Formats: sequence, C-alpha cells, structure tokens
Amino acid sequence: MKQLEIVKQPKRMKQRNSMYQRNGMYQEEDGFKYAIWDLDGTLLDSLSVWLTLARRYLEQLGITDIPQELEAIVDPMSLEESADYLRNRFRLPFDRTEIISQFMSLVRRLYEEEIPFFEEARNRVLSLYDRGCRMCVLTTTDTYCAAAALKRGGIWHCFEQVYTCSDLKLNKRGPEIYMETCKRMGFEPEETVIYEDADYALESAGKSGCQVINAEIFYKAGSNSKKNRN
Repeated sequence: MKQLEIVKQPKRMKQRNSMYQRNGMYQEEDGFKYAIWDLDGTLLDSLSVWLTLARRYLEQLGITDIPQELEAIVDPMSLEESADYLRNRFRLPFDRTEIISQFMSLVRRLYEEEIPFFEEARNRVLSLYDRGCRMCVLTTTDTYCAAAALKRGGIWHCFEQVYTCSDLKLNKRGPEIYMETCKRMGFEPEETVIYEDADYALESAGKSGCQVINAEIFYKAGSNSKKNRN
C-alpha cells in the first residue's frame, strides 16, 4: 500500500504532547475524544478470506480439482459474475441466487468463527475505551458479520454503533460518509480520529476534517505484517 501523507491538522492539535510523527504518520492519539474504525483490513485480517472465498466454497462442496489460478480469475469479478463463472466452470447444480446465498452463509460463518484480529488494533480499541473515548465502526461489511466478529473479539461493548455503507447510502470514495458518521454520532471532526487501511479511504477521510491514522501501524507493530497480507 502506498503510504499516504498525513493531512495537516488544526494548530491547536499540534500541542498534544502524546502525539508524535514517524514517516509522516501520527502514531498516538491519546488526546482525541472520538474514534471511527474501519473493520476489514484495519481491525480484522480478512483480506485472505475474500481472496480465497471461491476456493473455500468449492472445497466445502467437496470439489478437489480446483485450478491454482482460480483467485486470479475471479478477483476482478463481481459477486454475481463469480457465481456465474463457478456454476458454469464446475457444473454446479445451483442457480446464481443460490450460489450467492451459499457464499454469504460461508462468509458469515468465517466472521463468526475464524477471521483473526490484528491484536495491536484490538488492544488499541480497548485502551481508548478505558480512557473514555467514544467510538463507532464504519464498514463496507454487513452489520451481522461486523457484529459477529466484534462480539467474538470481545470488543463489541466498546462501540456505540456500527454503520455500514449500505445503511448510510454512501461510499468511502468521498469524505461525505465520514462527515455523516460524525454528524450522527455527535462527534466534532477536529476531536475525531479515523482508522483506515485502504489508500482511497485514507484520502477521503483526510478531507473530512478529522485526524486520520493509517492502520499500517498495527501491521508493523504486531506479528501480522502488511507485507504478508499483500
């Protein structure tokens, strides 16, 4: 991931002694009252799950003759396109709707039982919660999956709300979704820190008036490295 330069913060924020810079990114955020957390790639190490979803699905059906290049084939496809490809390529006895439903059942199980947390990110949530920081989650994942993972990780109680892009009818390609989240939560943007991992989301969040922290700091601090995720 290309590192994003930190957005200039208001002058009064520069007086926070608990914050320092390294490689253009602020590493600590003790002084902030509010936090907005992305889920996939920030709190959860879920990239491999989505990359290997088609393979897992086929294995679940007992299919063993799976080409090594399957991930490269389906990666640029939509969910609907992937379902059609698998149905035709492997002669599955299901229609598109049934395959997508089976996909989602598998995904829900993985969020409920398997997808690991970045421990440094999880620990940061608990630390901020103990300090009285009000927090919410803003994710592209559906509410059920998000809640299931957060409950499993023991941090569900730390968040007042889970917002999805579908709920807000906005996406992370622009700052509006972060501004709307602040509005709904009653967060002052200048007192809010946003954790994101995707370049486009970091850029959009940086235009919202909030402080932005690249989740890369969690990969580097913990045993799960970004290098291993790409």
